[in-house]
Amino acid sequence: GLAAVLIGYSRFVADAWGWTSARLQTVSVIRRRTTLTLVALVLMAPSAQCFRGMALALAQPGTSMQYESYRASGEWIRAHSTPEDDVAALEVGTLAFYAERRVVDLLGLVSPEAIERVRDRRVIDGLRESPTEFFVLTAALEGLTGPVRDLDWFREGYEMVETFAGEEGQPLWVFRRRSAMPRSTIQ
Repeated sequence: GLAAVLIGYSRFVADAWGWTSARLQTVSVIRRRTTLTLVALVLMAPSAQCFRGMALALAQPGTSMQYESYRASGEWIRAHSTPEDDVAALEVGTLAFYAERRVVDLLGLVSPEAIERVRDRRVIDGLRESPTEFFVLTAALEGLTGPVRDLDWFREGYEMVETFAGEEGQPLWVFRRRSAMPRSTIQ
């Protein structure tokens, strides 16, 4: 659970740091330090949100809205799908447990084929290249996918079928593949 998330994120940060450092070897020391400082700030922003969420969860007894929204969406998907259907998401644990469907983890923690796309900052390409029947996205994590809801291929291929209240009132959306969208690679 949490340990896997922290390990996965730390690997991502280490890879991003190494990638950036390697490309800055030929620039001036001042520019390299400035760029690395900015990269560190950008990489730490999701960490701050993650640690804030963990602190809130530990400080408040009971279940979190994040857990409840993933539980509810998993139950909804199970009730509105067949066992052969699959689901793509950025956070898959609770969702997969309650949906009882095959999941594709777009961040690569349980779907290692996604790791290269994460490293190359092409997280949503996994969904575009191999569309799943369902796609679950929270407003809080939309920054990792980019403006996916505004992309032509996504609007043409998926429709929003359900919304759940997530952490701090931010929505969790469930999208379903439109029947006209092929299951093979989309260009």
